[in-house]
Amino acid sequence: MLRSNQMMNELMRFLGRHWIASIVVLGFTLLAVFTIRNLVAQPQDRRLVAIRQAGYPVTLSDLNAYYPTVADDQNAALVYQRAFETALFTNKVADDLTSNVSLMRGERLPEEFRSELGEALAQHAAACQLLYSATNCSGSRYPLDMRSGYMLLLPHLAKVKQAVFLLSLEGLSHASAGDSNQVYAAFNAAFHAADSLRQEPILISFLVRLAGAKMAAKRLEESLNLVGFSESQLRALQERFAAAKDQPWPARALAGERAFSISFFIDRQIQHSLTRSNQAIGRLPSGFGGDVAFTAYRASGLMARDQEFLLDTMGRSVAFAELPAHERIQAGPPPSMITSNRFLIFSRLLLPALQPTFARTDEHSARMRVAETALGVERFRLAHSGALPDRLAELVPECLQSIPLDPYDSQPLRYKKLPRGFVVYSIGPDRNDDGGAEPPPDKSAARSKATPADLTFIVERN
Repeated sequence: MLRSNQMMNELMRFLGRHWIASIVVLGFTLLAVFTIRNLVAQPQDRRLVAIRQAGYPVTLSDLNAYYPTVADDQNAALVYQRAFETALFTNKVADDLTSNVSLMRGERLPEEFRSELGEALAQHAAACQLLYSATNCSGSRYPLDMRSGYMLLLPHLAKVKQAVFLLSLEGLSHASAGDSNQVYAAFNAAFHAADSLRQEPILISFLVRLAGAKMAAKRLEESLNLVGFSESQLRALQERFAAAKDQPWPARALAGERAFSISFFIDRQIQHSLTRSNQAIGRLPSGFGGDVAFTAYRASGLMARDQEFLLDTMGRSVAFAELPAHERIQAGPPPSMITSNRFLIFSRLLLPALQPTFARTDEHSARMRVAETALGVERFRLAHSGALPDRLAELVPECLQSIPLDPYDSQPLRYKKLPRGFVVYSIGPDRNDDGGAEPPPDKSAARSKATPADLTFIVERN
């Protein structure tokens, strides 16, 4: 005991004489404790618990289970994949056929083009048969392992988009020939192909589905200006638009992206592979230098702050995406996904690419609501010997359960009779009612804010 007291007294006298060294030792000790704590601590963020309680995935294993399994005999994705392996898609035939096809309303596809299209489809009849037979399947899951994280490859997305575009063009070709039954079959197959991505909890898959639905809606509008459909066909197409227009799809896609992002923070193996490949983070050195930089980033506590910001931002965004489009737009601008803190590396890298999601989702919802309503008008016309309704309220309840709201002002969609038909429209993202003005066919003009236009579905048929 005496010996211990003597040693302590000697230490205190030494520290008293060398107070600068004492401060340095104390500082290094505190820094070491802080660093070791940051290195060995496992994230126990309450936000992760809340995400799971809300039914959303946290880990990549969760995400893999979040993408529902489908029995092989009911899995449309397996049928589509067989079609995608044929020359129709591997040789870019589908892509070449669907490029640069633009028509004025009421214009038919030229006979020469229809003949060329028909010959190409006949040469690839087996692939086309697969695209149509997939409509007999009730579910879809492409063979993806979400546990691959950012290394996950999605080669099917471009092929799905090509399939939707090709089937929609085939539908327009049949409409140009006046064959309404074949028109319906083609568009039913086109929407089914787009919907094969419905459950895929990845943002790019969601956006490809939106692009496919937009093209199919455009070609269907063009086709309805050439031929009429039966009541059962109109109702079936109407149901597809109704199912495509709203939640839970944007929230599902963002929740999937959040799970991918979380893996950057909580999965040490992924962090190590990132530094090895340097594919996802160009701001950190690769190889051993990357491992050191990653360790320093975690040890500094910046990674924990980065994760906190990302989880808070994504939490607000997913909750915002859960709202119906008209409520979301009226609630104000979407949560910002931009941070000015240049030290939050992952948030700065991952979040900005997600920001345009809401604008695209809102436009899609408006477009689907307009198409659903226009098909309701067509059903009314069919049931009333060609007479059009004076107001959309006349469609309820026989042809519409209720009049869809315009997402951009929460008012009922607009409707006008035309000399040879009608227009149903949303005022669009500029929130100006331009009287159902049709967007110009020229893309550069369409991008001009000086060109008044609404989101329209116009049918003028003799």
